[in-house]
Amino acid sequence: PDSGEQAAIAIHSEAALRALCINPELALGERYMEGTLTFPNTTLDHFLAVILRNRRLGRMPSWVNASNTARFHLRRWIQKNAPSRARANVAHHYDLSDDLYRLFLDEDMQYSCAYFARPDMTLEEAQAAKKAHIAAKL
Repeated sequence: PDSGEQAAIAIHSEAALRALCINPELALGERYMEGTLTFPNTTLDHFLAVILRNRRLGRMPSWVNASNTARFHLRRWIQKNAPSRARANVAHHYDLSDDLYRLFLDEDMQYSCAYFARPDMTLEEAQAAKKAHIAAKL
């Protein structure tokens, strides 16, 4: 059943439009947060409800379906992770100052999920509990 509901977006830059065409799922949230995509006369929630309803009912415009098909077929080329790019990605994400990690990791600098057996545990206690939990399984 067609509800007749509509939702509009305003795209405020060519870069935002380009990003939406290349990776709409990621770009929608990013561009909304930076303010280069807004929803005149509606809300983000309403916009998403209309989009999801149309997608579920198979009522997406033909250009959206064509764009999705093209992105699917180009994905392997776009996401190609050659060794030089892989090194750059690793450096970008992990070659960070220890000062940053000290802000949210425990004293051992463990980059894994703590085990909060009780809600009142500190991070250090939960990390110790995680180590004990793992050791008990071994």
